[in-house]
This record gives sequence, C-alpha cells and structure tokens, in this order.
Amino acid sequence: MHPGTLNFKRKFSVNFRRDLKLELSRMSFSSDFLDLKRGNLYPPIELSDCSEELACGTYAVSATRMERVFCEFFPYASYEMKMRLSKGSCGLAFFNDDTRVEIMARKTKLGVEIECTEGTSQEFESVNVCCQDALDLVVCARPGFFDVNLLLDNGYYQYLTSFKVDSFSASNKESFFRNTKVTLVVCGEATVYSLSSYLDSGVGQADIRPVRYENGEVVRENGRMFFTVSIRMQAETYQGVFSWLPGTDEFKMEGALFFDIGNGVWNAEVASCLIYNRLDSRYHMWIRCAAAGHVLAYSSFASDVRFGVNVIDVKPMPPISDSDPEELFLGVRGDEDPEFIYDEKRGVWMMAVCRVERESKKYRYFFYESARPDSGFVFIGKGLPGAETGGNIVRMEDKYYFVCGNDFSRVSDYRVYEWGKFESYTSLNSDYPDGGFRGWGTVFSLNMGTRSRFFHFTFDRKLMSDFNWSYGNLYCFEAEEYIKI
Repeated sequence: MHPGTLNFKRKFSVNFRRDLKLELSRMSFSSDFLDLKRGNLYPPIELSDCSEELACGTYAVSATRMERVFCEFFPYASYEMKMRLSKGSCGLAFFNDDTRVEIMARKTKLGVEIECTEGTSQEFESVNVCCQDALDLVVCARPGFFDVNLLLDNGYYQYLTSFKVDSFSASNKESFFRNTKVTLVVCGEATVYSLSSYLDSGVGQADIRPVRYENGEVVRENGRMFFTVSIRMQAETYQGVFSWLPGTDEFKMEGALFFDIGNGVWNAEVASCLIYNRLDSRYHMWIRCAAAGHVLAYSSFASDVRFGVNVIDVKPMPPISDSDPEELFLGVRGDEDPEFIYDEKRGVWMMAVCRVERESKKYRYFFYESARPDSGFVFIGKGLPGAETGGNIVRMEDKYYFVCGNDFSRVSDYRVYEWGKFESYTSLNSDYPDGGFRGWGTVFSLNMGTRSRFFHFTFDRKLMSDFNWSYGNLYCFEAEEYIKI
C-alpha cells in the first residue's frame, strides 16, 4: 500500500467563514442584575440620567451616558452585539489606564454610522451602514486594528471596514490586554438583545494537520480527532484547534494557541506540528515563528493544549550564518511548515522543513533524522525542485511516506515521496481538483469499524479578503480503497 496508489474521491467541501466559535464571555439578560443585592455582574462606570430595564431577555437603556463593564479584552477576539437603536449611539469601549477606543453605532437621518474614536480626540473615522435601526454589529480585534462587520439575518458576515488604532498596536502583549476592559456604552436610547465575545474560525483556514501520537497514529477522543488549523482573520492569522467526527461534516472549534518567545507577547503563529509522545508523556511541538524572524521554534510541555485558549512558551532556532551550508538544521529565515514523527522500529525522529533554497529562491523540503525530537537532526536529503509546501509524513503498513503540495500554476499537484528515497515521487490521485495551487497535502488513516480508511484534507487559496495569505474552502477526500483490520 502506497499513498500514490490510492484513488481519493471528493467526500464533501465546506466553507467556515466565521461559522465555528469558541465563546469567551457573554452578557446575561435573563437575570435582573440591576436589582442584585449581592454581587455586581456588570459594574457601572457611568450612569448619567440613566433609565434601565431588563425584560424578556432584553436590556433597554435611555441615558445621556450609560457604561457598564462587560469583560476583559482579548486581542484576537470578536465582539458581537445585537441591538435596536432608537436615537443617539450604542457600542463598545476598549480601555485601560493609558488609552481608550470607542466603536459606536450612531443613529443619523440617513440610517446608521459606525464611528471609531481613539483617546480623547474629537476626531473619528466612520463608515455608513445601509440598514435600519436594528443591527448585529461584530467588531473583530487584532493588534493595531478593529475590523467591523455586520452579521446579516442569513448568517453572512458583511465586512465594512478596518479601523487602524495605533494605541492598540501592542495589544497582544500580556501586560496590555490583562489590564484592558471592554464596556457596553449607550448614549441615547437603545435596546440590546445580546452581547458576547468569542474566538472564531476567521474568513478562511489553512495548514491543516492532525494531532498525532509519536508514531504518526491520529489522536482520537470520544470518537473525534483533532487538527491544528491556521485561522485567517481579515488580515493576519492565528493558530486554532478543531475537532472532527470522522466521515461527517461535523466540526467544532475546540481551542486556540498563542506563542511567547520570552518577551511577554502572545504571538499568533501558524503551521504547527503537535505530537503527543507516549515515550515521555509530553506534547512536543514545532512551529513556524514569525515573531523570531520567520524561523522554526520548538516547545515541549505536559499540559493538553487542544482545548481552550493556551499560550505556549517556545524556543526559536539559533540562526544560521551566510557561510554555513544551507542543509544545517539551524534557523533559516523563511523556514516554515515543519513536520516530524517517530519511527519506532529504527528509533529515530524524522523531520521535514520547508526551506527557501539559496540558489533557486523557491521553497523545497529538506529532510532530517535524529535520536531526539528537539535537536541533533542530521540532513539526509531534500525534495526535487518545484514550489513545495505543506507536507506531512504518512505511515502505511510500517512504511513512511511524505506528501506535500507543489506548483503555483497547477491544481491538485501533490507529491508523494517514500521516506529516504527522495530522488523520485509519485502523484496523489483524486477525482476532482481541489483548487489548491501549491496546496497542503494532509493525508491520514483511521481505524473505523473493521476497516482502516484513508482521508485527505486540503484547502484552496480563495483569497477571502485582501490579505495576500487568506484562504477559503476546505475539501475532504476519502480513498475508495481500504484495509480490513
């Protein structure tokens, strides 16, 4: 059995444009927090000429100014508020001791205008909205920017604009966001139906890789398997964790991963390879680290990071010098898409690094082996010329193969190397093209019932936003051949 001999058939394709969510907080209107004698769910910052009423799960306010604390700020979260605005303005404030940003929906004669003010300045940026007084406003944060969307009745997120906010350019520094609050603000008359914050699946996804045990077997829990997935925001990206019920179109967003290189910043990195090593009962991870100059970084830890919001302390690779051979296992600027698993028969760790070759200036996979998962890797070969990317090591019948994408001009161009024999490759076969164009070749097997079934996950470069590295649709293929177990 060889991955190149399998005939993959399209099982389904799907788009997760902000569909999957990991809720961080929500404002509850089912409890009358206005009359609580103990506790204070949403402490007031200001109540000026204020009348408030909670009824039937809604919150009605009439005030010169009302401001109540909603939650702690998180620099990659989306903040969604459903409201009906009668007059004046209603929205959110993001503030700490040093700065303040307000994003408000303001009632005008022509409809609604979304305004953004920074600090104490009277100047503001704005965008007009063609809607009535009822709207579902979604503000998506990322360092230095707030992306503004409307959530339409059919569930579609209509992107409006991005407000550039200099005072929040370092909002992913932990000392900043831990001391920053989000408040609900009403200056006029408004009814708020819901207010929540969450991490979502972004405008597109990429870099899909299963979470595996050291020997390449897929980790499953309660029937579900797990993937690390790069989540593309309106611009920029961060690392998410999805779970999947195999053979179905049922996905969940389970977690998000952020990375600290030792400077107290929760960096949003991508293209991780996460392994649970049963030999030492620890997780091991390699990841592309843009914060350290676009080199690879490593971490090992005992906690399970598949669930919730986690920060991982990583150690970037030491840099290579211009005089060093490019094959050395050192930090080369531009390195990405690391992949590693353990060959238990030979007792060696296999590693693949996608590296820009000095001569061709194109990405090509470099292959290494070591007795350790974190260091000591020795160069054993490299892929053939092309534009390789997104590779993963696949175990089949006690042999190991390497599948990777290639070629910006061809759809579904996936190379399959036998490990250690990198002088030639076969091609992955599928019944429909996936729109990949130098796509990501995630191939894995699962024992299901009395059979071992083979799947291939990939994505396309739909360009779901103006951001160059935004992606769009996910594709699932299944091989028509299987092995009885």
